[in-house]
Amino acid sequence: MFCLESMRSYVIIMTLAVSLFFFNGCRNETEVEIGDEAHTLFPDQELWDARIVFTDNERITTILQAEYIAIFEETGMTIADTAFQLDTFDKQGNHTSVITADSGVVLGEDSLLAYGNVVVVSDSGVVINTERMYWDRANNSIRADTFVVLTTQTDTLYGDSLISDETLENWQVFNPRGKTIRVLSK
Repeated sequence: MFCLESMRSYVIIMTLAVSLFFFNGCRNETEVEIGDEAHTLFPDQELWDARIVFTDNERITTILQAEYIAIFEETGMTIADTAFQLDTFDKQGNHTSVITADSGVVLGEDSLLAYGNVVVVSDSGVVINTERMYWDRANNSIRADTFVVLTTQTDTLYGDSLISDETLENWQVFNPRGKTIRVLSK
């Protein structure tokens, strides 16, 4: 009986050791720079096929969906390093736009840095394509500091950067060029 109990304990300990080895090996790490030093951080939470709903006083403000999300509590960052989609809603709770990209970093609930094949589509039909974009809910703004293509029902504008409100109703393209089907008066 003593040998049987010892064998069970040995099997349990070995199972736990092997499990810890494999699970720790699957853990993602992220290297961040703080000042002049690089630090390796491990996420506090990891989510796969995730959907996170952000609210303010029981009103949906944004919905983030991604294949993989890493949440870092200490820094307040949420990283989606695979394709993701962010749906935005106005103060009345109406859907305003969809942002998709290859990856992004959410800082708190009010800002997002998206990069890689960034596409913003407003519910009014305006579309922005760029490689990097910053969304700031607190200031109700979207900014792109790289080449952008803005498409409306009548215009296609190309520019070096862009500033817009999050509904894409009021926008400014810097160094604009493009085409329109509207008749322009002189």
